[in-house]
Amino acid sequence: MKLIGKTQIDINNQIKLSDLEYELNINHKNVGLASKKKNKKIENGLDFESTIGPVNIKFNLLTNKTQLPVGTSDINLYLSADYILNDNLKLGLKYETDVKKQEFEILSGCIKSNLKHNDINLNLSTENIIYGHKTIGDTKINLFGNKIHPSIGLANDQLNIGYIYNQIEEIDEYGNKEDKTNNKLSLDLDLNIKI
Repeated sequence: MKLIGKTQIDINNQIKLSDLEYELNINHKNVGLASKKKNKKIENGLDFESTIGPVNIKFNLLTNKTQLPVGTSDINLYLSADYILNDNLKLGLKYETDVKKQEFEILSGCIKSNLKHNDINLNLSTENIIYGHKTIGDTKINLFGNKIHPSIGLANDQLNIGYIYNQIEEIDEYGNKEDKTNNKLSLDLDLNIKI
């Protein structure tokens, strides 16, 4: 069984426990349950993970409804693929959308790297939005930006403590710009439990 937990808290404003964001995955033989809280929205669902050669694929189907969705319109899709170049470098793509592709759609390029020194890993991951938009009401808002996430991995990278700089610019169809840049502290836990 594999347990992965990730937490983030915004440090731009007064730190409140209610602003804590998280992602929790519990997997057994590449299938599991997932729960995620981001931007004060909670989603729960199924998690699938597989490795094909040097490519690691992760696929999540999540919903913010409190009951099982009847149709596909309440489901959000999160797909990521990482190509492992070597032990220290992975290149990948991340795709996020609602199934109808009406509320949001984001395609990002990702780079994950690490440098090991004694029992400490120095990690750096970046994401750049290649294409992104969200819809509020009838207004389409284009998304631009990047995320930089340096962290220190301890205990064979099972515990990571880091910082996230998330620069996002939103431009609506009328040309209005809004800067949504934020800074967060992160704590990640990655455990393999033998059953």
